[in-house]
This record gives sequence, structure tokens and C-alpha cells, in this order.
Amino acid sequence: MLCGVCERVLERYENEYPSEVCDKFFGHHRNSAAIHSAAVLGCYMCSKIWRTLSVIPLPLSEAEFFQKEDVRVRQEESTPRMKDNDQIATDEFYTYAQLLRGTWRDYDGDRPDDFRLWFQVGLEDGPNGYLGVGSFYLERLSEKESATRPVSMTPAVLGDTLSEAALEHAKGWLTECSQSHPMCNNTTSPVTWFPTRLLYINEIQHNQYHVRLINTAQERPSGRYVTLSHRWGELDYLRLTRDTFSLFSEAIPVFALTKTFQETISVTFRLGINYLWIDSLCIMQDKDDLSDWLREASVMDKVYLYSYCNISASVSLDGSQGLSRERDLAKLDLPTVRLLTRASGVDLEDHREVFELSDDRIWEYNVADSPINTRGWVFQERLLAPRVLHFSHDQLFWECRRRRACEVSPRSDVPLGGNLDTSLAKFRTYFQKHALTSISMSSTSMDPNVRDSKEAYEVWQDLIETYSGTNLTNPLDKLVALSGIAKLMSTFVQGTYIAGMWRENIERDLLWFKDVYSQEFAPKPSANLYRAPSWSWASRDGKIRFSGLQGDVLFAVRDVFVQHKTQDVTGHVISGWLEVVGELGPITLSYWKGYKSFEHRTVWKIDNNSWAQPKANFLFVPDEIITDAQNFDNDNLAGKLFFMPCLLDRSEDFPMYAMVLRIVDRDNGVFERIGMAVGLEDLGDGEIPPLPTDVGEHEKATFPCLKYEDGLHTVRII
Repeated sequence: MLCGVCERVLERYENEYPSEVCDKFFGHHRNSAAIHSAAVLGCYMCSKIWRTLSVIPLPLSEAEFFQKEDVRVRQEESTPRMKDNDQIATDEFYTYAQLLRGTWRDYDGDRPDDFRLWFQVGLEDGPNGYLGVGSFYLERLSEKESATRPVSMTPAVLGDTLSEAALEHAKGWLTECSQSHPMCNNTTSPVTWFPTRLLYINEIQHNQYHVRLINTAQERPSGRYVTLSHRWGELDYLRLTRDTFSLFSEAIPVFALTKTFQETISVTFRLGINYLWIDSLCIMQDKDDLSDWLREASVMDKVYLYSYCNISASVSLDGSQGLSRERDLAKLDLPTVRLLTRASGVDLEDHREVFELSDDRIWEYNVADSPINTRGWVFQERLLAPRVLHFSHDQLFWECRRRRACEVSPRSDVPLGGNLDTSLAKFRTYFQKHALTSISMSSTSMDPNVRDSKEAYEVWQDLIETYSGTNLTNPLDKLVALSGIAKLMSTFVQGTYIAGMWRENIERDLLWFKDVYSQEFAPKPSANLYRAPSWSWASRDGKIRFSGLQGDVLFAVRDVFVQHKTQDVTGHVISGWLEVVGELGPITLSYWKGYKSFEHRTVWKIDNNSWAQPKANFLFVPDEIITDAQNFDNDNLAGKLFFMPCLLDRSEDFPMYAMVLRIVDRDNGVFERIGMAVGLEDLGDGEIPPLPTDVGEHEKATFPCLKYEDGLHTVRII
């Protein structure tokens, strides 16, 4: 259903120019209290808008936010006050709607008869004066579709998310995928690999199960298996250890498991599957002996790649919250609206067309931004699994290599949302484009023409940018939780994997920097949490970005060494270094108030100010928050910081990137990376201003290095 205000927004629409894109503004609710009230009463659009309003970090405090509810609108339809130039005033709180013609969706063909409806909140000090709080899609129904569409869609989603009706949808998706999607079946039919251990499930009476742990080498499974993605949380629950192994082999006390595990066992059996893999029940969890965990972590890629389906407890913060959720069926029903879509001058009522209205952010809210998908391990699990069944807030969501669906839209692709899902979609597109007949770990399964390709490296960097924004309970898992994807990518690039990078593309892989726009910086991990050399993005917490520039590389990596904890070269790293050849120059960093809103940014100047022209400034982006300011200042003033130009691209506004290094061992030319320097201005006319490396030959020869030859320094970075 829709509230009266939402209905009036759409009823007032009249497209006088049917051949052109429509861009209309309409007033909406006068204040947040009205939105909340309409949401409680079941308005489809207002409930989605309130969902966003209740959680977004508004630029005003909560008290100020609600104090500003009373002004903005004077007309009954809640039309926002307009400025003299017909622009909407943005100095106080209000909501308004914008209706645009066209789809902007991933359909095979253009759908010019569909519409998108945006809702914004006007706020003082908001970005551009407003915040987006809702996006809806209006799909035109044909006369036949309109006539045959049921009055209500909710009978198809009766009960909670563990109901028979819900699981019937899941069974339908599984059947369709297993029978019609070749790309989703090349590792699961027939099953050729099994994890070391699995849970075998048998129903002893209705909804009561006998579960035991089996060793698949000794007891070969007779069917497919599913996996579980879940958040461990802080609960202390039953898990596999040396002490519980015998018990688990006989019968696991299901009543002693978490609600999430119990419900996953039930769902698995009800889907017609007898075998289940759960990390904490199938891998030894003894803290004093990690040998089993390390061994199983090295094959984690296969655990998910060869699974039939991955069950995701998408919105549960820990095992006590389970899979099931009650739901308000009225808020799930997709309303229909009638729009005037033809030119004026005729009886407009004869030209009202029926549109089905759906939440364009439904996937973003229920899947992409769900708690489970903030976990680093789950990033890999979702990408590798051929199918994922998401148990979300109020319905089931389906994801496979070919499509996405949900209970209220079981046959239509649900639109993507969020950076994480966009990144996964890019990988799947690349994967489907280049994979041949199987996804085995053999390099013979991939098209040899795409190995070492530029596209593969770009896909990898995109994955890393997204993965770096996820969270890990144990920071030491930074590379291990990505190892499965690295193994799969190695079949595309067939290169040497180096601490989260590829040797064949390492000069460009080194051009990463912290994303200061997405989150606050994190301090550098302590020495006892070493997980990668300083030059690897994996050595730092928080989201990173790559330069993405395609200009001239100004340095070269001559040699690489990485030592691993085990024989798995995609796993734990315990030491490593690079030998790099390039131009080296000393720098001094000084704080620039021009970027005061980003307190960890700095601009450097050379000591003698010979390179102090405004366009010669560089923005220093440190790799972590500087916690020991006094020590950093001492190093800065003592000449321990150096600069090595890495890439030049005259076509960009930020044309040069350089590594900022700190001396670790002056006598042996050993440095550590502490950040990146990014050029602030276009170089213009192809001229490069004097760099700190542009000093006399005699002075260059005195800089700390392994070797100085032909104006270039060879240094080691650890």
C-alpha cells in the first residue's frame, strides 16, 4: 500500500513530452514524524525511506534533526519552499521526490517506458544540500500483465523466512539453476572433491535430527554438500576440538549448538541435502595447535567452490539470532500505480498506464550492506560459492553466477547495490567471459589467450579495493582469508603471487594508497601482528585504492623475496622485501591547512624551498594514522624521509604518484614504506617541475642505497 502523500506524488505526474527523459520534482512529507507515521501504517515507500533515515549519519545531531521538522512545507501536498530562481531551498529539513524516465538497470535492452523515482532529504550542511534516502523502480506492465497480476503478492511469502513457502522458493531457485545454468554447475555436478570433514544429517523424527562428523576419505559422501557463512560473535559455543572429536564422530548434541547452526541443519535437510560444512564444527579449533586450521585454510577455496550452495545468515550478528525472521507481509507487497504517460490534449484518464513499484535498494539493504558481508572471510565465500541463499531481514534472497532474485520478485533480476556487489559482479562477468568448460584448479581450464592480461590485473585490483574495506576478527588472516580468490585468479593470470600482488604487474600493484574518504585511518598493526611487508596493502588495516592511471612507470622492481609460514604461497607471510630501482630524493613533510578536513593529510616541501611553487605540491597520504607524532616529527626533521617517483600521467589532474619511504638501515639502503605522495596539480604543457630528486650528481650519490648507478638508486624496502 501507499500513503496519501506518496499516491499524490505519482498521481500529479503528467508527461507532456513522451519522447524525452522526464525530470520532475514533487513535494513529499513535511517532516520526519510524518514519514515515520506512514511507515508504521504500512506505506511501502515511506517504510523504505524511514529505514534509511533511521540509520544514515546525518550532518545534524539527532536533537537538531528533529527540531527542524516543523518548517519546510506549507501546502497540503508538502511542496517544498522554492527560492526565487525556482530552485528548492535547502536550508532546513524536508523531503521531496524526483521522477526520471528511463531505466538505468542492467537489462539486455533499453526500457524507455519505465521510470525511476528518487527521494531526497534537504538538509542544511548536507552534501550538495541534500541526502538521498530512497530509490524506487517503476516497471510498466503490459495490459496482459496488469490483468493477470494478483491483487496481492504476499500469499507467496506467507510465514517467516523458515516457512515451507519460503523454502519452496529456495528449492525452485536451486532446481532452475542446477538444470539451466551451465556456468553454475561445472564444479558441482558431479561432485569430484569433498572437504576433509562434513556433517552428516539424518532426520530421526519431524524436525529432530541426528548429526555426526564424518571423515570423507573414510566415508565417501553419497551426495552434494552445502556450506554456511555466519558471524561468530562473542559467544562461547560448542566447537570441534581434540576433546570433542570422538563425541562429534558419534553424535553431535544438536540442542547444544547455536540457534543459527540448528536452523541451518534443518534448512539443509529440508532442501534435500544430507551433508553440511560449518567451519567451527569441521575444522579443529584448538588454540594451542593450529596445524589442522592451517591445513584446512589452504583448501578453503575448494570448500566453497565445490559446494552445492552456501547458506548465509546475512543479518545475524552472532549464532544466537538464527536464520529465521518474522515479517510484516503488508510491507513486502509490491504496489501498483497508474501514471499519465501520454501527451496532453486528449482524455488523459484513457492513457493511464499501470506500473509495478519496487525498492531499487532492496539488494543493497538486505544483502550488500548486511552484517555478514562486512566480514573479510565472507567476501571470499560469496565469490567462490556457485550459489548463495541469503536469509535476510524479511525474505530470502538468491544469488548465483547467472542471476539474483528474492521472494517477492522470484523471476526478475534484483538490481545490484553497494560497492561490494559491484566488485563481485565485475569478477563474475570476467569469469564467465574467459572460463572454459570447468573451474578446476588446473590451469588448462582457462583460456590461454587471457593469461597475464591487463584486464585480469584490473579485476584483481578492483577486488582488493573492496576486500580491504571488510573486517577480520583476527588481523593475521588478512591474506589467508583471500587465498582462495588468489588461487582462482592464478588460473587467469598464471603469474607469481606476492603478498597480495602479482609479480608480473607489481609496479602498478604497488601504487595503492589509503582511501581517506571512506573511513578513518587505522594505526599500524603491532610488530607481533606482522602479516605482510610495508609495501603490501595487506600490511595495513582499512580500505585502500589503486591509482588506476595508465601513464609511464618511473621505477622498476628488480628482485622480490617473500617467506611464508607454510607451503601455501597465498597464505601467511612472515617476512619479505623488494629491491627497487628509481630516483631517490630526501623530503620534509609539513602540514598544510588547505586540507584541514582530512587531518592526516600533509603536503611536503623540499628543505631549500627550491620546489615550492603551488603546482609542485604533493599530497601526502600516510598508510596509517601517525600515533607517535613526536617520533615521526623527529624522523621528518632528521632527514629520514625520502621520495621515489613511481608513475607519471600527464592526462590526469593528479598526474604523479610517488612512494614515501623512511630509512630503517642507512648503511645498507633499507627502507620501509609509510605512504604515497600524489601530485596536486596538472603539470601542464608536458613540463615536469623540479623534483626533490633533481639535485646534483654528487649529492645523489650520498643518499642511502644498495647501489647508485646512472642517476638511479637501488634500495631495499621491507
